[in-house]
Amino acid sequence: MNLKKRVFTKEFKLQVVNELDAGKPQADVAREHQLNANTISESDDMCLQPAVIER
Repeated sequence: MNLKKRVFTKEFKLQVVNELDAGKPQADVAREHQLNANTISESDDMCLQPAVIER
């Protein structure tokens, strides 16, 4: 099998988190975006972490 790891843009992650914040069930968001619910949980955690500022 030749499976590639999917990479999600920051905009996509924010869209998913915003849908969750609006009260949409995690399972529904996962299905609509063809994601595993655990992936959403990880994305939610990453989006809530402070941003790293490069100088």
